[in-house]
Amino acid sequence: MSDPSADRMLEALSRPLLRLVKDLCGMQASFITVIDWNTQLQRVILVDADPELPLYEGAESAWSQSLCRHMFSQGIQHSDCMEQLFPDTPGVAMGIRSFIVLPVVHGEKTLGTLCAASQQRRPLDDATRQRLQLISEAISLQLHLTLELQQLRQEAASRQQQISDLKELADTDPLTGLLNRRGFARCWQQLQSEPSGRLAVMVIDIDHFKRINDQHGHERGDQALQLLAAALRTLSRQQDYLARLGGDEFVLAARDSNATGLASLAKRLQGYLQEHCAPGSAPIELSIGIADNTRQATDDLLRLADQALYQSKQQGRNRIQISPTPEA
Repeated sequence: MSDPSADRMLEALSRPLLRLVKDLCGMQASFITVIDWNTQLQRVILVDADPELPLYEGAESAWSQSLCRHMFSQGIQHSDCMEQLFPDTPGVAMGIRSFIVLPVVHGEKTLGTLCAASQQRRPLDDATRQRLQLISEAISLQLHLTLELQQLRQEAASRQQQISDLKELADTDPLTGLLNRRGFARCWQQLQSEPSGRLAVMVIDIDHFKRINDQHGHERGDQALQLLAAALRTLSRQQDYLARLGGDEFVLAARDSNATGLASLAKRLQGYLQEHCAPGSAPIELSIGIADNTRQATDDLLRLADQALYQSKQQGRNRIQISPTPEA
């Protein structure tokens, strides 16, 4: 079982019934299994057993090797000479001599089995067999409801995961794997709504990116974008927000940092691209603008970082420009 609330529902009804089965039959163990017909696996979900007969909840076995299947195939529900009927089965290897199995059926579908086992020989009279059938029917309804509830919750969880995956795809740039403009806008809104704290922003452009595309083709341009994304991932912290806003424009937003810290990161970023450029190609150069909220309003940081980026380009490109602090 995988759903705790569903487990509790089934257990509340079935534990007393398993004890009753043991008492009625004089067996050492009683247990309930479910059968997954898709995977052809049988799993023990509830057990009431004496210590001498080691049966465990959660144990799985292939349906083809199941003692229950062997009994069904022979058309019998009870035997007190299991070592003669099925000498090579794991159950007999455990010392089981007496075994009872009833299918737990809902509608036309077999959901699992109700079983009892003992290492001693235990006969089964017709009156007890009828009582066991009634117990199996009682378990059947609850087991059906439990499995249905589990399936509904699994389907709901799967749908929720699909929605989450779709949201992630909608917020992700497919070329670089970073946030796209939409995803960064959502994260930036969250950052702005948080209690005031240190925040710094770095806006990055690849210098002469159009020339790279025109002279070397869009594949080389894509490689440059992917290399810059890889460099940002390598050099940034896990808590930083990285995004490709479009074209060759990237942004990094860093909590608990300032312009000086990002300027140091920017230098390492430039060095990384110098070291990792493709053989035979010119190094990728960057124009970078940085702003922090040390003495600036958080709402203005992106605009100020953009202005600093523009100044970097105006002053010759391949530069790191920090937004000037306003006069006190």
